[in-house]
Amino acid sequence: MAKNTRLQGIEALQHIMENVLEVTEFDNLWMALEREKYTSIRHIANMTLQDIDELQYEEETVPDNDNNTSSTIRLVQVPKLERRQLLWLLHWRDWKSTQLTTFTTQQWLDLTIDEFDDFVEDVLPGLMRGTSKGTSTSSSGEAAGIVTSSEVQNFKKSIDKSSSDFPVFNGQNHKWSQWKQTYMSV
Repeated sequence: MAKNTRLQGIEALQHIMENVLEVTEFDNLWMALEREKYTSIRHIANMTLQDIDELQYEEETVPDNDNNTSSTIRLVQVPKLERRQLLWLLHWRDWKSTQLTTFTTQQWLDLTIDEFDDFVEDVLPGLMRGTSKGTSTSSSGEAAGIVTSSEVQNFKKSIDKSSSDFPVFNGQNHKWSQWKQTYMSV
């Protein structure tokens, strides 16, 4: 069973790269993933933003005929657009996960370029701005399970920070002990 799952993970990565992101083994992103030994979709699914930002591929420099120097290999960062596509793919996985009970390798294999493009054009901008257009919604109209940055800001603003609401402790230990005992018993 584990071997079959491992093979499906490898197949899913190849499917995503070739059929969804339209990346070949000669493209920078694919070379960088191979260099870092990302061989399965599980490896991609567990990448962090830092992992994506640090992706590099090896580039061979061709020697000049005049200088008689040998070729050298240098590390080059994957272009920003290709790194962003990988990030978008992870956003798609997170978004799709909120709609399903379980997210399996089969969802990666079922993803088409049209579905991914629709997500990038229609859903992702809302997710990035916190409006979450196109996600499953609760009865209040907000995305289920997704807390937007505007909701966080509104919550922070709603907290009353007036010092008058918090009386100064006057040091009367007998009142403190009584309150503490009442609180602990609850």
